[in-house]
Parts: sequence; C-alpha cells; structure tokens
Amino acid sequence: MSEIPRHIEEADARTQRLTALDRAHLWHPFTQMQTWLEPLPGDEPLIIDHARGSWLFDTRGRKYLDAISSLWVNVHGHHRPEIDSAIRLQLESVAHTTLLGLASPPSIELAAQLVARAPKAGLAPGETGLTKVF
Repeated sequence: MSEIPRHIEEADARTQRLTALDRAHLWHPFTQMQTWLEPLPGDEPLIIDHARGSWLFDTRGRKYLDAISSLWVNVHGHHRPEIDSAIRLQLESVAHTTLLGLASPPSIELAAQLVARAPKAGLAPGETGLTKVF
C-alpha cells in the first residue's frame, strides 16, 4: 500500500496516487463502478480537494460550480463562518448520530422549532399543520 507522502506533491502525481488508492479501496455509491475503474479516454475520476463558497476545486486545481445540492451538499456554500462555527461546537459533543432508533438533543430541538415555525394559515378546519419532521 502506498504511504501518504510527507512532502508536497506535484498535482498530477498526487492525482495519480489518489486515483490508484481510490480504485483499490473505495466503492462509490450511485456510480457505475466499471466506468469509474476503467474510464473512457479523457474521462478520468474527479477528485475534489477543497471548496470555497459555491465552488469545488479538484486535485489539479480546476474549479467547478457545486451544483449537486440534492446529494447531501450544504446549499449555503462551503466555509461559511457561522456554519463552520456551529459545526465545530457540535463536534465537541458528537460528530454524527442517526435517527434510526436513536435521538439527539439537536435533532429534537430543531424538529420542535421547525414545527413551531411551519405556516398555519390556509389550513382546513380540524387540520393541525406540520406536527412531525423526518
């Protein structure tokens, strides 16, 4: 197995090293793995290195508009100070929990706030509006 270099790598060398490690050790959900492992000429894997605002940057320094907001991407942009600060604060407690048979204070409190803020106007008689969040 290749070790993580302890020096700054040239962009193409780094991309080639990461591509080899990726192909050997990762499965990409919602991806045709045969095409990922054996791409057509000029269709090399895209490896995102960092992000700022609405922009993603690959390991070769190329810039892409982050338009995958439906797939777990923060629609507010990357590296927003107020969001980064809230994440750091949350990491002091727990990085991630699921709602699959568990609960957490932030998920409970957020759900209650969302229900309280949901519009009540226009409801038919007897309707209570939003009561649960999932």
